[in-house]
Amino acid sequence: MEINFRVEYEDTPIRHVAVQCPFCQRWFVGYDILVSDTFLRYKSDLQFADFRCPVCNREFSGYNARDLYGDGRDSGFAKIRIQECNDHTEVYNDCMRKKEIWK
Repeated sequence: MEINFRVEYEDTPIRHVAVQCPFCQRWFVGYDILVSDTFLRYKSDLQFADFRCPVCNREFSGYNARDLYGDGRDSGFAKIRIQECNDHTEVYNDCMRKKEIWK
């Protein structure tokens, strides 16, 4: 499994983050699909964050590439690929956005 990220760094900490679902290949604003209340500050935080894709409803993280083959096998650590961006518009390019509807 490979999980793609696009980030804009401030000095050292991450300022903006987008993540691509490894299953459906759609891009999301990282904090919109983050499962826990974890704050993503450093590169190492990306490896251990848990995400849930709102489109395919599958969970993924870098530390445990769960069910990559669809048969329950644990395939271990995912390969994390980071693309450093110049600004937030480049980070969030083509991202699906969270939208809440009030009834």
